[in-house]
Amino acid sequence: MLYAGYAVRQDFDGCAVILVSSITHILEKANEMIKI
Repeated sequence: MLYAGYAVRQDFDGCAVILVSSITHILEKANEMIKI
């Protein structure tokens, strides 16, 4: 049970990292568009 919770936690952390990096990427693209 504890192991399953740990696996879910790791999965959630991975998703959070992907989400943050994609948001950062979108913001960078938006900044480039605004500058032009």
